[in-house]
Amino acid sequence: MFLALRTSPAINSQRGFNTAILSQTLGRLYSTGFGVFAITGVLLAFNRLSDQSIEVSYGIVLGLKVGVTLAMFWLAMPRRRSAEQLRRPFRILTSRMGWVVALGLLAYLLSLVMNEMAEAAFQNMR
Repeated sequence: MFLALRTSPAINSQRGFNTAILSQTLGRLYSTGFGVFAITGVLLAFNRLSDQSIEVSYGIVLGLKVGVTLAMFWLAMPRRRSAEQLRRPFRILTSRMGWVVALGLLAYLLSLVMNEMAEAAFQNMR
């Protein structure tokens, strides 16, 4: 969305437009969305864990997913890079971005497993 607004000819032709304001506004929007996403995820996790039909294996998979997600966010945080790192060619499979994508896919697969576990537990309860 930021890129579309930033590169729009109509916006770039306006003299008074400040991209810093756009960047700051979208940054706040992103932070708010991420906060809502995290809070609803925690509430859903506690809701599922409080149900009597959920087994210990669900909690183990949830812990794995949280660990994978935290590792993914840790890898995604910007860091300073040395001159040697800047000279190396970019390889997606060995880069941090590649690991973030792989861990994101793993977190998604773990969430599918958790959903199936919860559905099976709810079906056994009936």
